[in-house]
Amino acid sequence: MPVVFDSEFRRDRHEQILKFPYYVEQLKAIVKTVRSRSRHLLIIDGLDDIFTAEKIQYDSLAALLLEVSRLNALFAKESVPAKILLLCRTDLFEKLPGANKNKLRQDSAIILDWFHDPRQPGESDLVKLVNLKARVTDGSLADIFHTYFPPQMMAARGGRGRRTSQSGQPIVSHLLEFTRHTPRDFIQVLTHIQRFASTPERHAGLIRRKLSQDQILSGLRSYSIDYFLPEIEDELVGYFPASVVEAAFSLIGSLRKREFNFKELSTKALEQPRFSELDLPGLVTALFECSAIGNVSSAGRRAVFHTSKYRNRNSTLSLQDQLLLHKGMWRALNVG
Repeated sequence: MPVVFDSEFRRDRHEQILKFPYYVEQLKAIVKTVRSRSRHLLIIDGLDDIFTAEKIQYDSLAALLLEVSRLNALFAKESVPAKILLLCRTDLFEKLPGANKNKLRQDSAIILDWFHDPRQPGESDLVKLVNLKARVTDGSLADIFHTYFPPQMMAARGGRGRRTSQSGQPIVSHLLEFTRHTPRDFIQVLTHIQRFASTPERHAGLIRRKLSQDQILSGLRSYSIDYFLPEIEDELVGYFPASVVEAAFSLIGSLRKREFNFKELSTKALEQPRFSELDLPGLVTALFECSAIGNVSSAGRRAVFHTSKYRNRNSTLSLQDQLLLHKGMWRALNVG
C-alpha cells in the first residue's frame, strides 16, 4: 500500500487537492489481486439512520447502490473471494432515482418480505424465527406460543370490557396484528409481554406457566406506548421536523378514532392554530409509507379490503377512502 500511494501534492486552492479517481483506480488494482482461503463480506447497514429526505441523499444512495453492483461484478470477474452487501429498506429503495433499479433488483437483490397469509399464522417465517431464537436458550422448546400462551385471545365486548367465552382469535394472529410483520416488531411484542410474565417457583424440574390474558394485554400496551409509536416517530423525522411529527400525532390522537377520513382530519386541524399549518397530505402519505396508517374500503355489504404498505409494497394511498390507524398505535394514542 505505501508503495502504491507514494506521492506528494501541494496545497493550492486553484487545484484539486485530492485526486480521488486516481486513488480509486489504484485501490481497484490492488483488490483485483486479492486471494484468500476465506470469503470476505462487507455489510453496509444503517443508511436510514442519517436519512433526512434531501435530494442529494437520494442521489448519493442511488450512486452507492450502482457502485456496489459494479464492484461485485468486478470481484466475480477477477475471482476475488469478496462481496459487498448493501441493506436498504424497500420503501427507501423505491424512492431512489435511476433507470436500472429493477434490473438490479432482479439480478442482484434478495427481497426480505416477512408478510404471510394471516389465515395461516403458524406458517409465518416470523413464528419460525422466534422459535429458533428461543431454542438457543432451551433446546427442548418446540413452540413458545403453544407452551407459554393461551390458544386464543378472547374478544372484549360491552362498555366494561367483558369478554366473550364462546369465540376468540388465535394467539399468533392477534400478536401479529400489532406489528408490521417485521422481525424487529414481532420480537419487541414478545419482549414487552415477557416483562409482565410472573416467575414460577422451580421444583424438581423446569416449570412452564402459561401467560394470562391480562399479562398479554399489559405487554401489548407497553409495546404500543414504549416501542411502536416512538418507532414510527423516528421514521417520520427523516421527512419532517420532530415538532411537526409531534403535532401530527397530537392531532390524530385528538380524533379519538381508530378509523377516520381525511376530511375529518382536516376539519379537526382547523380548530387549533398549531395544527392549521400542517402539511396534512404529506404527513398522511408519510404515515402510509411507514405502515402507520392504511386504507379501508368496502365492496358490497360484507367485503372489506385493507390496504397497507407492509402487506403489499406496491400499495398506494387513497385520501378518498377511510383511513385506519395501525393497531400497534391504538393504545399509545388512547383510541383502543
